[in-house]
Amino acid sequence: MTSRTSLLLLSLAVLSGCASRSEREALRHCSFSPRGTTRLGESDDSLRLSIAVEIRNPGPSAAILDSFSATVSDPSPLGVLSHGGTTRILPGATDTVSIHLSVERANLMMTAATLVLSPPDTLTVAGTAWIPGWFETDAHSLQARIPYTSVAHSLRGILGGGIGQE
Repeated sequence: MTSRTSLLLLSLAVLSGCASRSEREALRHCSFSPRGTTRLGESDDSLRLSIAVEIRNPGPSAAILDSFSATVSDPSPLGVLSHGGTTRILPGATDTVSIHLSVERANLMMTAATLVLSPPDTLTVAGTAWIPGWFETDAHSLQARIPYTSVAHSLRGILGGGIGQE
């Protein structure tokens, strides 16, 4: 391989990395709407649901949602959210993805009581996103604070009403 070819391949790798980064950052401008839930089954220690989430990308470039696992807390853990693949949402398009929610059975009643009796001001989402690279997948930490009022309506829809009503 000539040095010119090597330089071209290196340039393409760097540019594609920039495009991937901008596509991942474009996810911040998307809107997310829960569309339904499906019970994935139960185990002795947890309740598992699949939440269909519609993602609308209003931006001029594609947006990418990578696989992730994150704990939702208020500050005590409420459940674990996960997404097991990489989804690319085209510019101006809408796509629906499945996000899995797992709530430990021991915490189920406490979680419901907390959300009904004393809803938190914010929910914290913290975990890891796995971003595919050229040679390996890189783990990146993620953390967000979400105002409870912005998700209370969706939680009521997902969990069947009565959650967080004032």
